[in-house]
Amino acid sequence: MQKISPARLFYAALILWAALLLVSLGLGAALYSISGDVLKEGLYKALDFVSSLLSLAAFFALMAVLGISRYYDLITEKITAVCIAAALTPQISSTILVAIYQTDFADRIGYYLISIWTEIVFAAVIFLTVIIAAMLLRGRGVRKVFIAAMGIWLLLSLSQELITTVDFLYEIKDPTAGEIISIITSYIFPAVKAFLGYVLSCAVLELMTEKEPVSAAADRQAAPNPTEAAEPPAPKPKTDKKQRR
Repeated sequence: MQKISPARLFYAALILWAALLLVSLGLGAALYSISGDVLKEGLYKALDFVSSLLSLAAFFALMAVLGISRYYDLITEKITAVCIAAALTPQISSTILVAIYQTDFADRIGYYLISIWTEIVFAAVIFLTVIIAAMLLRGRGVRKVFIAAMGIWLLLSLSQELITTVDFLYEIKDPTAGEIISIITSYIFPAVKAFLGYVLSCAVLELMTEKEPVSAAADRQAAPNPTEAAEPPAPKPKTDKKQRR
């Protein structure tokens, strides 16, 4: 027998919030400090890749925790509050870092805030999808909630790539072969990420599930059924006296 642990869900949400804070603020500060340094260009690219990967993985895991909580109706208010705070963390961290490291932040505050906070709309759509799907698909399997969320995430990602592609082709009328390959791969990567996000969500589900010890289940199966033990013994059939003679 299996059951979802509310404590594990809540602690997982807190851990993911801390992870997003560490990645967005810690690695973000490291990236800003070495940005523009030609000697550290390789380190910058490596840190940027790691930061993006960890942020996306934490977001997918957070989405899974929210979906599980809503699907099984477990401490939904607390976990939803933590998930919202965690979703806002990258934007808050980016705003702080831009204000510190960009000298023209005061003059172009509107531009920076719009470029930073537009991503929160993306996260809000995903979270709303998770909540609505968990309500509509309750009883049909929580993994279907993950599929719905990943589907919307993929649709939004491909829409962003399409806008970028149209803008790029508008500026460059005759792209090279390398640029065409880059455009094609930009549509493949979101699908791969969506699949890996689904796998990660299923892994989170397994981690949140408490499994009953095998020995306890075996003991319960081996124990006699009390209803059967309470039944009176069947009466013996009466024998005919003539037959005994």
